[in-house]
Amino acid sequence: LPRLNPKGAMARYGGLARGAASDLLALIDEEPLFLVSDYGLDPALVGGQGDMRFEIHRAMLTEVEPDDIPFFISGRLNGASLDIPGTDFSLSEGEVELEASQAGLQATGTARLVDAPVRIDWRESFGLPDDVPSTRIGLQTVINARTLDGFNMPARRFLDGSIRIAAEAVSDGLDFRSVQIEADLLDALVELPGNVWAKEVGEPGLALLDLVQREDGGFDLGTIRMEADGAGLLASARLSEVGALEDLTLDRLFVDGVLDIAGEISPAIAPGEPVRVRLAGQYADVSAFMPDLASMGGEGGITLPLSLQADIGRLI
Repeated sequence: LPRLNPKGAMARYGGLARGAASDLLALIDEEPLFLVSDYGLDPALVGGQGDMRFEIHRAMLTEVEPDDIPFFISGRLNGASLDIPGTDFSLSEGEVELEASQAGLQATGTARLVDAPVRIDWRESFGLPDDVPSTRIGLQTVINARTLDGFNMPARRFLDGSIRIAAEAVSDGLDFRSVQIEADLLDALVELPGNVWAKEVGEPGLALLDLVQREDGGFDLGTIRMEADGAGLLASARLSEVGALEDLTLDRLFVDGVLDIAGEISPAIAPGEPVRVRLAGQYADVSAFMPDLASMGGEGGITLPLSLQADIGRLI
């Protein structure tokens, strides 16, 4: 009846779904939305349970362009888990709130990564030009030496206490363009080899890392910085597509009374070629580091071919 079903009038459809998180995400991954797979995630990889409320507005016509079909989605995932694509790590115990519309998608909540609690804020903007990254992912967590063990980064010898991490990534889904990481070292004890310097718990300290992906697939670490009383580091580096070091520039490495140097490090460009190190600065006392350096190569010490050029005012 035309009075009850006028041609072109806006109809509203909606519902509430409860069930497995993978099924709920698959529901909003259908054409024309593709709200999950378009951003690098497979709904089948997500565990947990949840509920999802949705509403769609569609003109009562035979054909309607997808951009002319407003939608509104909200939901919550409980006990969510995710095997992070391309890594050996996974998120678990997730409690996530989801909201989506034609303007974009936002997912916020908490989870655990290795043994660390993580606060996640994922924001997706729809309709941007192809050359503009659509994704911003914010992450906050507190880590310790045990967390780093889980990432195969043993640090118990030089780290105790906890480090607060805040990170933001700019990407297209999981295709990351840049990552900025800030580490607050206030609650951490940090020691250098040879007991030449230590930052005690309660003393301020800060570390920064800024990574950008190049057009060739490699990465630029434009900022590597650490600041604390009596020590500091400012450096930059280039990494290959697979993460291998291509070169490292030390703008300044400073440990009060021990080191104040700058330099460059270039890895071997072919098997058998030496690692090239060029250093300059006011002073360097490396005597306290020698036992650790010698032990790196096992019983025979370091066997890595090395080309060293040093212009240092006082070298011990």
